[in-house]
Amino acid sequence: MLKIKDSAEILNNNMKLSSDLNILIRQLSYFIKDKEMLQQKIFGNFLDRFEEAYEQHFFDIFDSLTGGIKISDVDWILGEEKLIKFLGRKNKNGQYLYVLPTNDGYLLRGSETYYHYLSNVPYDYFKLIDKNIFIDGLKSTQNFLTEFIQYINSENSLTLKISLAFLDNLRNQILILLNAKFLVENDFKHGKYYVNFDSKLFKAIELFYSYYEKLFNFKHFILQPEDLVVILDILNSEIEALIPKLKNLDNNKVRKLTRVFRELDSIWEIFISLKYFFESENSLDVDNISEFCGIAYGGIEIPLVAHLFKEKNEISFLFQNSHYSTQEVEVKRFRDSRRNDSKSILLMDDNILTGRAMKNAAQKLSYRKYSVQFFHVRRLGLNRLSQVIQENSMNELQRYLTGIYKGGIFPAPYSKIKFGTNIAKQYLDELQIFTLSGDEILRLLYKNGLFSEESEVKVVRGNLYE
Repeated sequence: MLKIKDSAEILNNNMKLSSDLNILIRQLSYFIKDKEMLQQKIFGNFLDRFEEAYEQHFFDIFDSLTGGIKISDVDWILGEEKLIKFLGRKNKNGQYLYVLPTNDGYLLRGSETYYHYLSNVPYDYFKLIDKNIFIDGLKSTQNFLTEFIQYINSENSLTLKISLAFLDNLRNQILILLNAKFLVENDFKHGKYYVNFDSKLFKAIELFYSYYEKLFNFKHFILQPEDLVVILDILNSEIEALIPKLKNLDNNKVRKLTRVFRELDSIWEIFISLKYFFESENSLDVDNISEFCGIAYGGIEIPLVAHLFKEKNEISFLFQNSHYSTQEVEVKRFRDSRRNDSKSILLMDDNILTGRAMKNAAQKLSYRKYSVQFFHVRRLGLNRLSQVIQENSMNELQRYLTGIYKGGIFPAPYSKIKFGTNIAKQYLDELQIFTLSGDEILRLLYKNGLFSEESEVKVVRGNLYE
């Protein structure tokens, strides 16, 4: 039994914790308010310039939640017959392969291409995944892209929306291929992977992202089919060379091949955030940053876009799992083939939640005495404060409020959870939702019957609706 003195001490400590928490919540609220005002200013100016340059409203082209390209029912019906015939292909059950029907139109990302793995890969973590599911996904998407560019070549009136739809699907294929290449060629658990921009693949990637640089800087944006054919040919060669290695890949890595849904899948959010960082950020010595390091898989695209702004920087990728129970051991085993203790690294990720992934990644890098700075595209919101507290990440929250993490212009699309919500550390809301963008894709795939019985679409969304 506790003594009165002990009880009073515990009560005082709890009151102090409660008081400290309330202060942090208010500080976070002010912090978010400042970010919202910054977002309104930067993004508002961007939207005005986009509409002026292309005579179309930005969100008539881009879907605000998923980041994909969309087309309205009206434009679909009134569109060119050849386009509808191509993108509107269906399987034997009458379901669309290359687009996802929505309530008011179509998302130009397909179940058999863009979301092949969500629709087909078994969700059960302990179930062995057939490597052919991944290989088939690569091949079918590559065939789709080849036919798509043939359609583009045959048309003289290529629209901005169709151009961007092709780039969006090509972009997804590039990122999935890169992830596979990294897993086959490297042990991410103990080291970093450096990009070789002298290789044909990364020259092609550099050329690819230059299209987005022109688009979002409002330069003369026209797709050059001959460039895109070159990029596709290089991807074909990479896939052919990769397939034998994929077949020999350790089964423990196969799930990492297929878990390729990105919470941040909006190229425009990445570009706008980085543009502001490089052109306006004055609290960091941007010029001294010599390497962009993306935390794979969510942060895989950010260094590639950052390279548009600082072409001389090295690019690397670091596999980071914040749930490793042997994290301290991993830090000691960390290897870097290009060690340079004077190096200044900008560590880059898509979202920040508890800050644990960034912290553990930084520990690996700081073990080599690197100067490490932080960048993320999407910011923490009050809707996930419960998770921060339950994960004992209050110290990281305090660091976050000092402004040490740069970026965060856009809000992360997480669902709101109540305090105490923690089912198997999944932090789902009452509707079993973690991210709003992810749930929207699962919902659309389920609604249109585009899934296998063991897939995440069926297990996660199907069990909720049935």
